[in-house]
Amino acid sequence: MTTTVSIRTLSLKKSIMIISGLVLAILALFTTAPPASAQQYTRTFTVDAIGHLNPWPVVVEVPTMGVVELIACFNSPSHSMWVRLRSFDDAQPFFGVGTVTGSDLPGGVNPSGVVSDQVAGTFQSGGGTLLIANLHGAALHGTAGHWEWSLWREDGDDLPGAHVSIDGWNDPDSGQCRFSATVFAHE
Repeated sequence: MTTTVSIRTLSLKKSIMIISGLVLAILALFTTAPPASAQQYTRTFTVDAIGHLNPWPVVVEVPTMGVVELIACFNSPSHSMWVRLRSFDDAQPFFGVGTVTGSDLPGGVNPSGVVSDQVAGTFQSGGGTLLIANLHGAALHGTAGHWEWSLWREDGDDLPGAHVSIDGWNDPDSGQCRFSATVFAHE
């Protein structure tokens, strides 16, 4: 049996292969991998629910920008938790947007017990702002809080910035607040 392949078919297939290779090469130029200077770490800790804390525990540190601190953990009635973003004293200005959602426990029992708040601004020279997981009424079984912070300096690609995610549980049975925080920072 003899197979006949036209030269025109081979040329078309070769052209498609070359064009496909060029498209992939161009896409690779514009696809960025995580930068080598990116860092991610997680920290967990527990504090007693005694109200305003002194000193303020650092939840996470964001290189070249500042810290997120736990300011207060109240035992009752709303079992609120206060978290603050504070820039380093020598930090160059940066932008920050933060969100907190707090809910009484157990979940789903009191839909009006879910509270959300947001802040945004420019931070520098030791300045900061609070985000409070606080409820409208008593949280008999404690409070769950979730904080998100996005921090950046300029517009563009591959620039210093960070994303901070924090989860907290104010547990009235133990009289403690438990936290887990993760930061992804690019210096």
